[in-house]
Amino acid sequence: MTSAADQSLRAEAALLARDERWSSALSLCAQGGAAAQSAFELFYDESATLALSLAKRVAGPAFAEDVLSESYLQAWRQVGQFDPNRGRPSTWLLTIVRSRALDRLRAENLRRTESLDVEDDEAHPRAQEPIDTHPGPEALLQGQQQHTRLHRALADLSANERWVLSLAYYKDMSHSEIADHTALPLGTVKSLASRGVQKLRVAMSAML
Repeated sequence: MTSAADQSLRAEAALLARDERWSSALSLCAQGGAAAQSAFELFYDESATLALSLAKRVAGPAFAEDVLSESYLQAWRQVGQFDPNRGRPSTWLLTIVRSRALDRLRAENLRRTESLDVEDDEAHPRAQEPIDTHPGPEALLQGQQQHTRLHRALADLSANERWVLSLAYYKDMSHSEIADHTALPLGTVKSLASRGVQKLRVAMSAML
């Protein structure tokens, strides 16, 4: 009868053999040439099930296939960055998959929130809730007096525009710090801040 220790050793040996195959395949991909495509196909065939499983857990089944495609495209483009001395090929791949899955979730959350913002606030009183579900700087803006000109101008902003501006002005965060805090892409943070400030200027000018 095979002991648990023997099974563990065999499993570890199988993982080491797999890592060696994947590392060799990625190395051939990085070198380019005729063997690169076949090597990447081997890497994809053996790792896709693992990658898809993570994509489903993080982004959900609806986006898993798209995340998988984006992940392997990035892996192909950045294969030269893989260093077997710094980590396992499976870890390198799954880091890419997780990053792409989180990006897809953020983009979808942002899209849904922006879509809700154009609907009637009376019919959808919670349409301008921020992505973040934890109490934070948004409460600082919402706590302003309801009938000031500033508050009326803020009410015309999207939830994410108010969220980003509240972090910038009430927490004195830079764009990079806001991106780290909210998990939004830096470009999105800059766009939201710029658009929010412009809307405030226009609204305040009209009120004055």
